[in-house]
Amino acid sequence: MQEELTSIKTQLSKQKRLRESYAKLFQKLKQQTGIVSQQSLKVDFQDRGIKIEQLEAEIEELSSRHDHIQRKIDQARPYQTRGY
Repeated sequence: MQEELTSIKTQLSKQKRLRESYAKLFQKLKQQTGIVSQQSLKVDFQDRGIKIEQLEAEIEELSSRHDHIQRKIDQARPYQTRGY
């Protein structure tokens, strides 16, 4: 009977150590996941990516308009120097 009790205690100790090691591993993996594990941060990150794409497209459009206006100004300059 004593040997059986000792065996059960030994198994219980091993199970507790195993559980602790899994808990540590889980905590480590949870820290490594960062944004992926937090839905609100993930959504915010995706929204910011979409906003950045929109702003980059707007920059291209404004740059194109600016170049067009600048060309028109450059074309009009010879006419401004007539001294009317």
